[in-house]
Amino acid sequence: MDLILNFVIIFFSLVLHEVSHGHAAKMLGDDTAEKYGRLSLNPLKHIDMMGTILVPLLMIMLAKITNTRPIVFGWAKPVPVNPYNLKNPRRDMALVALAGPLSNFLLASVMAIIIRLNGFLGLSSDIISWLIIIVYLNVLWMVFNLVPIPPLDGSKILFYFVKNADLEATLNRFGFMMLMIIIFYGFGPIQTLTGLITKFLIGG
Repeated sequence: MDLILNFVIIFFSLVLHEVSHGHAAKMLGDDTAEKYGRLSLNPLKHIDMMGTILVPLLMIMLAKITNTRPIVFGWAKPVPVNPYNLKNPRRDMALVALAGPLSNFLLASVMAIIIRLNGFLGLSSDIISWLIIIVYLNVLWMVFNLVPIPPLDGSKILFYFVKNADLEATLNRFGFMMLMIIIFYGFGPIQTLTGLITKFLIGG
């Protein structure tokens, strides 16, 4: 049951993340995601078999087997965005990118508020435990996606502020390799920062 609930939390956090990209793009002038029916929270419209199901499930199972906190990596089907429809393509692509991590932070914040109000709500310890997991996983997803390495959202934000064609070309070329190294060998700082933000949000 724990494994299933972890998977469900990750799955819907990924969907929320992608839908937020699409809504941000629409607000900034690009309705491509809407035309493809990708502004819906219907999970079936966002499933990527490998990234949304197999990879997160395998990583959760590995964490359970090794009795460690899960290193959650996955992705939903990317929401299509046409930068040529945006009013200021470079700036607006950074804002569209930021919308995904921001949505995860907002969800984590709402769950944290509920946890802090538990003295009035009287929720069971099991519910509180799962709310904490929702906060942690969404903060983790936010922090991870803000790493400035392609194809993560943080890279688009970086490219807006640092206009260096050589740096952009290098990161785009080696980004995925760098990302794999971080995931398997350098995830500690990301987990540490995630823990600190989670503790700040929920108190204690």
